[in-house]
Parts: sequence; structure tokens; C-alpha cells
Amino acid sequence: MSNIMQGIADKHSQLHSKEQILAQYIMDHALQVITMGITDLSLASTASTATISRFCKAFHFKGYTDFKVKLATELAVQPQSQSYQD
Repeated sequence: MSNIMQGIADKHSQLHSKEQILAQYIMDHALQVITMGITDLSLASTASTATISRFCKAFHFKGYTDFKVKLATELAVQPQSQSYQD
């Protein structure tokens, strides 16, 4: 998936209720999510670790670690929303 955040936003309404809560948490806290373990994300988002794993596989990732690495890569290459000029 070339744009993970857009894919999550596009499929948000089609997800189960707990997955929707997880998706919203990820969209709102993407930079924090890439530094969290699955247990930390579970506690912060109120989604079970099983829901997180299912969510990642629904978006064709091998698991949470694969999702996190690819999300981090995507966020690193995206242009920043603010640009500074001299």
C-alpha cells in the first residue's frame, strides 16, 4: 500500500467498531504509534492486541511490526505540512 494513512482513512467506515477506534487512534497519533509496542498501543487505544493484529492483516501487513516499520518509512518520506522560507 503506497499510502497507509490514506488507506486507513478510506476504509475507516468499513471496519468493525473496535478497529475504527484503533484506526482513529493511529491517524491521530501516527508518530507516537511507530515507537510503541503492541501492548502499549493496546493500552493507549483500548483495542486488544488481537484486534491490532487483525487490523494490520486486514491492510495486508504481516503483523504489527511490519505495519509499524512501513508506517515509519512512509512518515519519514512525506513532506512536512509546514514549510519554512528564508
